[in-house]
Amino acid sequence: MLGTTPPHTSLYFLQIPSLSLTTVIQLLVGGIIEGLFYALMGLGFGVILEGMDLYDFAHGAFYMIGGYITYYSINAVTANPIIAVILSMAITFLFGCVVDFLTLRPVRKRGREDWVLAGLIILMSLSVLLENLAIIVFGTEYKGVPPYVQGHVTVGDIIIDLQRALSASLSAILILITYIFLKKTKYGRAIRALAQNKELAEISGVNPEILYPIIFGLGACLAAAAGSLLAPVYFISPTIVAFPGLMAFIVVIISGLGSTGGLILGGILLGITSSFVGFLYSNEWAYLVAFAIAIVVITFRPRGLFG
Repeated sequence: MLGTTPPHTSLYFLQIPSLSLTTVIQLLVGGIIEGLFYALMGLGFGVILEGMDLYDFAHGAFYMIGGYITYYSINAVTANPIIAVILSMAITFLFGCVVDFLTLRPVRKRGREDWVLAGLIILMSLSVLLENLAIIVFGTEYKGVPPYVQGHVTVGDIIIDLQRALSASLSAILILITYIFLKKTKYGRAIRALAQNKELAEISGVNPEILYPIIFGLGACLAAAAGSLLAPVYFISPTIVAFPGLMAFIVVIISGLGSTGGLILGGILLGITSSFVGFLYSNEWAYLVAFAIAIVVITFRPRGLFG
């Protein structure tokens, strides 16, 4: 009919429906839980970017590896999910160290200060290689990990899924452990010194070639931890590689480097935004808004909101 506005137009998008207080609180809780997942993804990405000045384009592949190791550990090694997650993190940490030693270290030696571009190409190639290798080995079908805990709790009218709450709580604990490691340990302080001023750190006795495998292994380990903790929430397949890497990148862009608390706040901000936009419109709109926020932040505040 003439004079009516079709649904799904830009005007329709601007018509925000009213929400009850219960729905708003439910979306906030869901957004905070989702945001802790994003923060853990972003933390691993940020550790590598800050410590090595390198964008980890294989971050999503390490996430996928963590999920697959957890899946096969639970089905073939142990029914204890905590042991499976720890095993996934340990294997991926060692794998990250090997990747740095065999691929990134040679280009650092030959390229010196100009090695970063070669490193980016290597990591992009590694991501494609691991994704296609996973298709060959595991197939394209989705694999699901049984929930570590089942059921839900109700607080008033708010329903909280126990599995998502557990995964979010463990994500927060891992973020705290990483923060303590970087702040209180010898290697953590050396990594921070290297990130702040490489030349001065070397003069002070820090050897970057000893730290770089640890930094890259730690970033890969945190990505695998996110994959392990989210395996019961989302399915695992080779096609999931792109999403966690992009979300980790967006979290780092929004929050900035140099602040673990900033990464948490940036992840929660992104999680709450995605929760509301996804509920009101669709997940596609949620991803679009997330990228739009990243563009606005990097345009007006290149260091991020909390960097």
